[in-house]
Amino acid sequence: MRNNKKKTLEQFIAEANTIHSNKYEYIGPYVNRFLKIRIKCQVHGEFMHYHPIRFRGIAFSKAVELFNLTQKHDKIKSEYAYQNNIKLVRITYNDDIELCLKKLLDEHNLSEQKS
Repeated sequence: MRNNKKKTLEQFIAEANTIHSNKYEYIGPYVNRFLKIRIKCQVHGEFMHYHPIRFRGIAFSKAVELFNLTQKHDKIKSEYAYQNNIKLVRITYNDDIELCLKKLLDEHNLSEQKS
């Protein structure tokens, strides 16, 4: 039976640090296991963490399996980019893609030149 008692931010951080070996800084706020929390990574900067959740009626075990597969693929991409000195650009679901790409192009002086 599942314990429905809400975790505190401190409990969440302690549990997450155990799972992820103190790899991340948890900025919060932690609301519950269904909502994302802001996390800071020394390699990738700040991002929002998404827990495995059920969607479209799939079992929670399948959601966890898909979440873990996504994390595995992200790790492969990160390692490949690092090993080959490639800047990996991460655009989250909430980001404005055009704005992110424009900013990246501007940083490298590759934006359209106005005549």
